Amino acid sequence: MSSENPPTQTRSKSKFKLTVTVGILVLALVIVLQNTESVDTRILFFTISMPRAALLLFSVLAGFAAGYVTKAIYGKKKSRLKQSQSS
Repeated sequence: MSSENPPTQTRSKSKFKLTVTVGILVLALVIVLQNTESVDTRILFFTISMPRAALLLFSVLAGFAAGYVTKAIYGKKKSRLKQSQSS
């Protein structure tokens, strides 16, 4: 017995993923086009002037990086806990 999805279900899933991806890209484009004005951002003792869209992008990337690192740290601890409990 095969564990693969039927071809029609696979096609509809990939079509859904494509639709969601295009929707997110369009939304990101709208946000960038609406936030092109320059803003001054103070970081410690420095003042940086950049477009608001770039500031939003850097903030989102920092959030993703923090989430990834947190998942990597706590994921390893959980797997070690499971291994020690099963021994």
